[in-house]
Amino acid sequence: MPGVKVKAGIAGMVMITGYLIISAIPNNEAHAATCPALPEVAWWQTTHDKIVRHVDHHYGGKWDPYIEKWEKYRDKMRTILDKEGTAIVKSRGVRLKGALLKKHISNVEKRIRITRCLKLKNSGQLASLNSLGSQKLSLTGNGVAIMYQAAKQQAFYLAKVTNYTLTKADKVRAKY
Repeated sequence: MPGVKVKAGIAGMVMITGYLIISAIPNNEAHAATCPALPEVAWWQTTHDKIVRHVDHHYGGKWDPYIEKWEKYRDKMRTILDKEGTAIVKSRGVRLKGALLKKHISNVEKRIRITRCLKLKNSGQLASLNSLGSQKLSLTGNGVAIMYQAAKQQAFYLAKVTNYTLTKADKVRAKY
């Protein structure tokens, strides 16, 4: 029969897990609602939520490389405009020159600003979950799995700082 500390530890982990799942799973649409609307560009066909998912999936939640990609693209378009050239959107066969290219650069700049807003609203969601511990969180994968991992790490940390004695089973679970 488990002792009082074990029961308290289990209850604490259940409470932390429940709290984290309810309050910390990101609602991308709610976060994104505070960012301006994306400019309408026929070939983009994207939303705030799609951008957040794309960064999570293809960039492991790291926004800076994604933003840098768009900044390089913008700079490339500016260079073409400065040289009075024509930019071609290969995937759509669209040719942009002069005023059309200038408008496109403006839309790209808006997208970069909006993406920075999305970064502020959606990155660091788990930073507060790890504020008591020194262990780093792995922020890739399924949202529920991430929350579970964060809750588990937080529970073990809280147990450690409250003099909870880890059993052999706890130590084995900590590895997973």
